[in-house]
Amino acid sequence: MELTLEQHEVLVNGGNVRLNVDGLDCVVLRSDVFERVSKVIGEDWTHDEMRKALARSSEGNGWDEPEMAVYDQCQ
Repeated sequence: MELTLEQHEVLVNGGNVRLNVDGLDCVVLRSDVFERVSKVIGEDWTHDEMRKALARSSEGNGWDEPEMAVYDQCQ
């Protein structure tokens, strides 16, 4: 796989690159970033388990406060 110069810069700076591979939405990121994320979420979590854990984390950090509703509409 070859990346554009812009995509390469994003990865160098710790970001991620979204790609569509034969209809699959994929994300490319550096292995050190992947390792950090894997330690937090675990590699064997299903999408639903991850979504629920993120929701609990958000609630625990105050993201469910009424004032935060404006952020839910910014998509």
